[in-house]
Amino acid sequence: MKSENSKGITLMNAFLCLCVVMIHLTSEPLMQLNYGSVQHIIMFTVNKLLCFSVPGFIFLSGFKLYTGYGNKKIDLKRFYGGRVKKILVPYLISVLVYFVYFYLKKWVNFTQLPQYIFLGTLAAHFYYVIIAVQFYILFPFIKNIFIRYDMIITVTALICMICSRELLHFNYTDRFIGTYIFYFILGMFFAKNRDNVLKKSYCAINIAGFIITSVIYLIYLYKASVGEVSYRFENILNIIYVSFSIMALYTVYSSLSEKCSILYNISKYLSAVSYNIYLYHIFVMSILKYDIMTRFNLSARVEFLVTFIVLYFIIFIYLAVDSRIRNRLNS
Repeated sequence: MKSENSKGITLMNAFLCLCVVMIHLTSEPLMQLNYGSVQHIIMFTVNKLLCFSVPGFIFLSGFKLYTGYGNKKIDLKRFYGGRVKKILVPYLISVLVYFVYFYLKKWVNFTQLPQYIFLGTLAAHFYYVIIAVQFYILFPFIKNIFIRYDMIITVTALICMICSRELLHFNYTDRFIGTYIFYFILGMFFAKNRDNVLKKSYCAINIAGFIITSVIYLIYLYKASVGEVSYRFENILNIIYVSFSIMALYTVYSSLSEKCSILYNISKYLSAVSYNIYLYHIFVMSILKYDIMTRFNLSARVEFLVTFIVLYFIIFIYLAVDSRIRNRLNS
């Protein structure tokens, strides 16, 4: 069962990586296409329904951390050292890469570099790293309490997240641990209770909940976007939809893990490089948008198609090269 869950997590991680890329691919045409057109509705649907992607990564972080350290005493020096090497160093390198590119275009200056690093404001997607660092810092201190009171901690985390989103209004709220803490704890909860949460009755509830809430959430967002309703309940509906989405994804990929060996092998390599893809996909998109496609008078639809094809082709090539290198090193 543990091996099956591990494969399911790998499949889910790879899928979420591609979903994050798609969110950013659809963001630009969403602002340019005629509102109400078929193309706009498609982009709107894809963009909004994939909002579970970053919370899904946070869920996986909690799941993998608890799976790896739940029953072990944590050596804090080794634990944090590993996170610095795997998370912070690649992040700092990517910040420098983006900064040099933006600096050459005269969009940034050196005085803002500390803010870019510590708040993750240089590129839109860097906020995830800031959130992840907070969770890594927190995990060793809540693990032992969670082992004894997992249900209480999970419910408390949900209440804290709702309160944070509804009551806290300050700059960089989206980088505050409280606005995502439930998804991290939910990952820990699923790791601790992995056998129970994969029972058929729970799986059916998760999938049904995902289908129902996705329809409700999408309709609500579209009506709010045209002014027919207010955004008053967006946070609550978002939490419900994202939670069911994550639980449904975990359910589906856990069941697929032993049935699709080819899919798993591909996902294994994609999952291994998913963090680098996350860090640099916006960089590639920026070069395409500001250095290449500005030379042509392309429509929003064509720009999307070109960016889509080029970006995923680059990901495919990177994946193929990296997998070959890994296979040679392991042989």
